Amino acid sequence: MAYVLRIILGIALGAAGGYGLSWLLCLRGGCPLTSNRPLMMVMGGLLGLWLATGGYSALKAGQPVSFGKDLTTPEQFAAQVTQAGGPALVDFYTPACPPCRRLAPILAELEKQYQGRIAFFRVDAGRADALAAEHRIQAVPTLLLYRSGRQTLRIEGLRSKEDLTRLLDGLLTE
Repeated sequence: MAYVLRIILGIALGAAGGYGLSWLLCLRGGCPLTSNRPLMMVMGGLLGLWLATGGYSALKAGQPVSFGKDLTTPEQFAAQVTQAGGPALVDFYTPACPPCRRLAPILAELEKQYQGRIAFFRVDAGRADALAAEHRIQAVPTLLLYRSGRQTLRIEGLRSKEDLTRLLDGLLTE
């Protein structure tokens, strides 16, 4: 009941706000959007509905999936990926990237599947811009696969779990 009341109240306040803004912002009627009071009431009502149902925080709902070890500096990258010598997967991502958010649970599952055989790392390309520049990251998500300290494969964009499994199996059999 409280949820329904919150929605009704949000729509009503949004519509009243839209009506008030149309009256305040466009007293002369020159602006086609704000001079149309019914349209502003509808727009305000929709905004009120969006805010009443959680607004932006509802878009960010759910805990982000975490996997692998975060790398932030070229020194960390060299020590843990290129100098370590074992097979490694490095995910260059940004938190605001929808394909990156869709890829994260897949990579978390693969990390469990390949535990002890492939090291998984993450690089926030927005924060670790030196690493992103060094590895010429043009798009996210970008996955770099390493074997014996050398990059063997570069994958840009979202891939299915099956495709990644096939590629990782190939990395282990090389």
